[in-house]
Amino acid sequence: MKRIRLVCVLGLSVSGGCPLAGADESSTGAAVEMPKPLAHWAFEAEEGDEARDEAGGHHGRIVGATPVAGVAGYGLLFERAKGQYVSVDFAKDFDIPTFTVAAWVKLTLPPTFSGILGTRFGLDHTFDLKVNA
Repeated sequence: MKRIRLVCVLGLSVSGGCPLAGADESSTGAAVEMPKPLAHWAFEAEEGDEARDEAGGHHGRIVGATPVAGVAGYGLLFERAKGQYVSVDFAKDFDIPTFTVAAWVKLTLPPTFSGILGTRFGLDHTFDLKVNA
């Protein structure tokens, strides 16, 4: 079974299409409609093991991560050494040729190469978003 795996994330949004950053008007000055998110996990719950999708109903399972207060609301604290993550089952509407991913991340350790979002199908790693700061 395909799964989306989220790690080290305070909030995550996935949209179909691939809009240019900051593009909200066409060359003629007319408004450009941006795609609506396919999924958005804000991780706002103070407890529990469900990651609620606020956009598309793709709820996930929190494995080991701890809710923590953020700048506004809550996020999840992941300890890499403990293998903590959020698992979301693959859905057909995620099977799109282009997409945009936005993540709000706060690193709690010195610079490291850390995974933010990845897809897994068996041993196949089909997509990874990582930070190296």
